[in-house]
Amino acid sequence: KCGSLMLIKIGRFGKFLACSKYPDCKTTQPLVGSEEHQENLGNCPDCGHSLVAKRGRFGAFIACSNYPTCHFTQKNEKPTGIKCPKCESGDIVIKKSKRGKIFYACNKYPACDFSLWNKPTGEKCALCQSLMVEKGKKTLCSNSECPNSK
Repeated sequence: KCGSLMLIKIGRFGKFLACSKYPDCKTTQPLVGSEEHQENLGNCPDCGHSLVAKRGRFGAFIACSNYPTCHFTQKNEKPTGIKCPKCESGDIVIKKSKRGKIFYACNKYPACDFSLWNKPTGEKCALCQSLMVEKGKKTLCSNSECPNSK
C-alpha cells in the first residue's frame, strides 16, 4: 500500500510478506509458493464443490473450496491400513504431535485413545497378540510387559 519494501517474515502459519515500515504500515500478503495446494482432492460431501488442501494453526487439513458458504473440513491423516487393536473399529493413522514428531494413533480419537510412537507393522505378537512395531531395524512387541518387547 505504501510502496515500501516487503520483507519475508515467519508467523504461526508459516512464511509471509510484511511491509518494512511496520508498525506504521500493516500490509501483509502470503508468500508466493506457500499458498494452499489447489489440486482437486474430491468433492465436498455437503455442497459438491471441490476439496482443497490447506494449512492452519493446527497443521494441514482438507476444506471445501466454497468457503465461507460451506464450512466442511476434515483432518489430513495418512492411513496405515492397520486396524486399531484396542477398539477394533478404527484405523491406525499417521499423525504429528504438537512439536512435529510423528506418531501413530486410532482415527476414532477421543473415543479410542490407542497410540504408538513406533511404526506398527500390522503383525500380531505370537505371545500376547499385541501389535508388533518397528524400532530401528528390529521388530518388537508394542506391549512393554511382553518378553518380545526387549
